[in-house]
Amino acid sequence: MPYISQMPDLMNLQHTPEESQEIASRLGDEVEENYQNFLDSLTDPMPFWMYEGEQGEEAMELSWEPAYDFEGQPFTYRVTVSRHADLSQPVADVDGLEDTHYEVPLSQLEEGEYFWRVTAARADGAAAQAQNEVVIDDVHHLGVYNFTVGADPAAGGEGT
Repeated sequence: MPYISQMPDLMNLQHTPEESQEIASRLGDEVEENYQNFLDSLTDPMPFWMYEGEQGEEAMELSWEPAYDFEGQPFTYRVTVSRHADLSQPVADVDGLEDTHYEVPLSQLEEGEYFWRVTAARADGAAAQAQNEVVIDDVHHLGVYNFTVGADPAAGGEGT
């Protein structure tokens, strides 16, 4: 705490040096615990983003960023597609993908809105979901994105 009692910190403090000392004394082990939590998080796979679905002539192409691992371990991906935001009753559920895209044949999809999720998993079982989120009636569906299948892809039926 020697720096906050010297310029330029002293000039920018919102508290007196005594108040700052009292605030710091209440932190206890919180700073060290947060630092340890940060170090522990470096072994976790990092979340990623899913992109908008693109409807082609014969398939809906779903794509996403590659998941990142600070240790450089590879990932496989699982894609789940459903008419429901909670991903119940999936119309597609494919695991073990090594690429960051998947095409759902339009023959499997009726017109309308769909929801999808990608889960990235390492060989040790650690997993990460996308950062996307869909909110329906104040319910947050984390790691979920949506797209719409239209009758004619040339008429603007791309995903949302």
